[in-house]
Amino acid sequence: MTVPTVLSPELMQVIAAQGSTPVENPTALIKYYGYLNDQPNLLPAFSSNFKASKTEPDKNTYLVLRDLTGADPNYDYGERSLFQGHEVGTPGTITRVNLDADAAHRVTVLANTEQDGVTPLPTIDGSTWYPWAERLEGRPRRR
Repeated sequence: MTVPTVLSPELMQVIAAQGSTPVENPTALIKYYGYLNDQPNLLPAFSSNFKASKTEPDKNTYLVLRDLTGADPNYDYGERSLFQGHEVGTPGTITRVNLDADAAHRVTVLANTEQDGVTPLPTIDGSTWYPWAERLEGRPRRR
């Protein structure tokens, strides 16, 4: 059964990222948006008996920020982005869906370790922007 949209008529839904979208700045564990690289198939194939585990990206934080940077120092990442924590095991992961970027720079893995580069992030359950400190933080998942 198809569920009718509840969007206002002047708005439309557009897919910004999906499971087959490769991430910029991939890690051994994350190569495609929303999936772990934990199965033999590299691309999340829906016809395979071995499906990659989903990372449950949820609770987006939409921000308009100037001077965003990423893995490519020569690319203009634009200003509009969705920041997402991913809820699955350890390490937790924070990604940025760059709404102004081309396909190669659309999804950036921002972090899956603490600043020391070694300690895994806890499982992330969304993100929060603190405007006075101008800081984005992932919220650890509560068990």
